[in-house]
Amino acid sequence: MFLESFTFQAPKFDRKLGYREYGRLKGFPAGHDRVYLMKAL
Repeated sequence: MFLESFTFQAPKFDRKLGYREYGRLKGFPAGHDRVYLMKAL
């Protein structure tokens, strides 16, 4: 399962649910990062 989030949303919560980060787009939007997470089902 794949998930996208932003650093101002809930990536820490998603990690607690077993997702792991596999990519990050820094500075998108300005001042934040777009975070790509995945979890094997």
